[in-house]
Parts: sequence; structure tokens; C-alpha cells
Amino acid sequence: LWYTKKPNSTNPRRAVYRCCKGRKYASQSAAGVHVTKKRKTSTQMTDCPYKIAARLVTRPGSAVWVVEGVNGDKASEHNHPFSAPAAFSRYRKEAIMKLKDSIISRWNTGTQPMRILSELQTHSDPDVQATTRHDLRNLLNRHRCEQLAGRT
Repeated sequence: LWYTKKPNSTNPRRAVYRCCKGRKYASQSAAGVHVTKKRKTSTQMTDCPYKIAARLVTRPGSAVWVVEGVNGDKASEHNHPFSAPAAFSRYRKEAIMKLKDSIISRWNTGTQPMRILSELQTHSDPDVQATTRHDLRNLLNRHRCEQLAGRT
């Protein structure tokens, strides 16, 4: 879920979250380009109307967040099937970070990234099995940046 309305940062009382597929797809393609020259793109955006709100309820000595529905025709319904957690890069990143030290040490000893990836995809943890080449490349690039510490 993503914020649709950012809460007041100094005094948060209410936040509205929308489905991560809750926007309309806005095509970026240029008009007038021949169909054979256009890029083949796709999106996960389905204009899903689902929204929920969290409201801060304060009582003397305590404060709790209460989840509540949002008024609207279909704000309580998704218009798509649920996605597997591995469809989200943040989830895959958390899974691969558990093995960061092992991956970096294999890479430092000269193991090619594609071989590391094939080993990850046969790992016993299904969350790690969902790792993509992009996830691995991002991890290795972050490590390189940390090692360089601002040097190019």
C-alpha cells in the first residue's frame, strides 16, 4: 500500500493508503511513431480503487492507530487478483539481504553473478528463490558504491 495523502509530519493524525496498483497507466509513447517502432511496454497499474485509512486515537497515557475504511463506491474492493509477495522488489530485497555477506564473498572470489543467481534460485528459502538478475545486480552495485565511498 502507498500513501495517497501524506500525513502532517509535525502532528500525524490520519493517513490514507491506496493499493500499489491504484493508478491509471499513463502512456509515455510519442504520438505519430509507427507501430513497429514503438517500444513494447507493460504496466501493473489497474486503477484499483482500494483504499484504507489509519487514524490516530489518543487516550490519556496511550495512543493507538486504528484502521478504518474509506468512503467510496468501491474503495473496499480490489479490481485485480492478489500479487505474490515476490512481485515486489522491496520484498525480494529483504530476502536477498539475509544472504548479503555470502553473496559478496562469492563475488569477491570471482564467481560470476549469473552463477550466484542460479545458486540463489535453487536455495531452500522460496523468498530467496524469487531473486532476479536485477536484484542481484542492484546488491552488487550498492556494495561497489560502499567500497568506493564516494571515489569514482
